[in-house]
Amino acid sequence: RRKVSDFCVTALTDMARRTIIEHETLVLSDRDRKVFFDALVNPPKPSERTRHDPPGCIARRSRVRKDVVWPSSCSE
Repeated sequence: RRKVSDFCVTALTDMARRTIIEHETLVLSDRDRKVFFDALVNPPKPSERTRHDPPGCIARRSRVRKDVVWPSSCSE
């Protein structure tokens, strides 16, 4: 006979494992998969904004503030 606390720990552990697996798994529809791989094979040309980024650096841009946040390894 199991104790209630043993049951709870087992149930919570199982649910946590399932939640982690679900979180780590990305499922794409056929359309999403096509768009993703098309973008990899035929990447879009750089926009006017990204042409001014320092060579070798990819700027992270804020969608809300529209400003540029430079990684610490890049200089402006």
